[in-house]
Amino acid sequence: MDRLRIGMIGCGEIAARMAAAIASSRHAQHVMVMDTRAALAQDLGERYGVPWTDRVEDLLANRAVDAVYIAVPHHL
Repeated sequence: MDRLRIGMIGCGEIAARMAAAIASSRHAQHVMVMDTRAALAQDLGERYGVPWTDRVEDLLANRAVDAVYIAVPHHL
């Protein structure tokens, strides 16, 4: 079975919880993470062994991404 390849925008507190759920899923996997705060993106990317970036354009251009999970505060 193929797994849904997810790119995540936002790497803060709520994203970390969702990232754990994605990592434990048989049906989905991380392929890239992004946050405007590079340190957060780097931390989450390294934790799950995926590329990270601080530019949304990089994540959206990644052909490995099937779907994007947006984990940012609602006002953003």
